[in-house]
Amino acid sequence: SGLRLGEAMKLRWDEGTAVVETIGDHLAIRFTEDGQKSRREELTPIAPEFEAMLNEIPENRRRGLVFDVSPLATRTDSASKRITAIGEAAHVVTARHPQTDKPSYGSAHDFRRAFCTRWSMRVPAPILKKMARHSDIATTYKFYADAEVGSVIDTIYGTTKKSSTTKTTTTRRKTAK
Repeated sequence: SGLRLGEAMKLRWDEGTAVVETIGDHLAIRFTEDGQKSRREELTPIAPEFEAMLNEIPENRRRGLVFDVSPLATRTDSASKRITAIGEAAHVVTARHPQTDKPSYGSAHDFRRAFCTRWSMRVPAPILKKMARHSDIATTYKFYADAEVGSVIDTIYGTTKKSSTTKTTTTRRKTAK
């Protein structure tokens, strides 16, 4: 979804600080000033995959919280700790400290980073800025600068949809001596 953990925990079908709304044929999220990090009211589009997931929920069940995690955690910090503990138990290492080599385990924010990384290969930076609700385009550009070479090549040559059995050939030019 690209939502921050606290935003996802507040997301509602009805009245609240972050509410799912229908805009034309699609869903969007309306944030009040208290609903997101930037403290500004905003209507933001959602990714098609997230919209498809939300559309699977029957109309008669679309009230209250979209994600009711109250049996697991009621506060963002406790939910974050639980998600990181799951990442650690599953040995999902997302980074290592450069001096100590101590691992950082998968966290809720890693889901947001993964969302931005995936979408950076699909849309221009100003669109991703809006989807991620970054206040500064420089934050958004980090996802373009950090793109892996393989992903960039796939995007340039459109190979992401091709079969993995596609053969590639490499030719070398002979240099004159």
